[in-house]
Amino acid sequence: MHWSVVATLVNLVALLLYTTAVASHHWATKADAGFSTHAGLLTACPTINDTCLDTHYNFNGDSYEKGIIIASAVLNVFALICFYFFTVLSIFFLCGLYEEKRLAIGAIITSNVTGCLAAIGIAMLL
Repeated sequence: MHWSVVATLVNLVALLLYTTAVASHHWATKADAGFSTHAGLLTACPTINDTCLDTHYNFNGDSYEKGIIIASAVLNVFALICFYFFTVLSIFFLCGLYEEKRLAIGAIITSNVTGCLAAIGIAMLL
C-alpha cells in the first residue's frame, strides 16, 4: 500500500474522531465557575448531560473566562477546518490532480497549523 493511501486513511480516522469530539458533549472541560463546557463558542453546561446555557449569557460577569472558552472553541474550529483541508489535499493527490512535491509542502504546512491550533486551544482550557 502506498504511503499516501495510508496517510489519507489515518487522516480520515483522525477527522472522524476530531469532528465527533468537537461536535458532541463528549468533548468537555471543567471551568472555574464549576461548569463543564462543550462547543464553548455557544454553550456552557453545569454537567455534561444537563441543560446547556448560552456561553455569552452564563459567563457575562466573568469576561476573562468567557474569552478563554470562546477563543479555545474558535481555535478548535479552525483546527477542524485544517483537518478537512488536509483531507481534500490528500484526496486530490490520490486522484492525480497535484504533484507530489506541491502536495507534500501543503500537507506539512496544514498539519503544523492544525497541530498548533489544536494544542493552543486545548492548553487555553487547562
